[in-house]
Amino acid sequence: MIGWDHNLDAGGLLLALYEDILADDREKRGRTIEERVASSVDASDYPLDGDASEWVSDVTIPDGTVMAPMHPFIKIWRVRNSGSVPWVGRYLRRQGSTGAVGQIHSPRSTPVPDTAPGETVDLRVECRAHVLAGSSIAYFKFADADGRLFFPDRYGAGVILEIRVEDPNPDLEGP
Repeated sequence: MIGWDHNLDAGGLLLALYEDILADDREKRGRTIEERVASSVDASDYPLDGDASEWVSDVTIPDGTVMAPMHPFIKIWRVRNSGSVPWVGRYLRRQGSTGAVGQIHSPRSTPVPDTAPGETVDLRVECRAHVLAGSSIAYFKFADADGRLFFPDRYGAGVILEIRVEDPNPDLEGP
């Protein structure tokens, strides 16, 4: 896979997509059949009546934060369960690739603490800045254990993480 990525000058995207597929498969295989059947809900059940969320704040890493390449960090968003449905067994699921060369690295899914209606919760994701200088955005949405989104038609991008990587030791000599 590395050879194809290099030959096609894909900048790590093919390798990242391949890793995402493997991770998704491992995630599904790591659960018993009983767990998969118990969490199985018809996709037409979403969104659930009365289910709603409200973004409260960025607790850490405000959008546009500048950091060095490969810098590890923890992103925390604070959200409120503004609906009437308790949040139980939910995950914050990364949309798109979980980290090619020019993208923020993060897990595919992170558990969301159970949250009653009216309560706020801190959504915490361990991340690592990308390698190349420049900006990168990652999108996360609520999902069930099988990856089905709870708000498929609402909240557009979900919660967003945007950083800018700058090399702390730029090449001053130039071409």
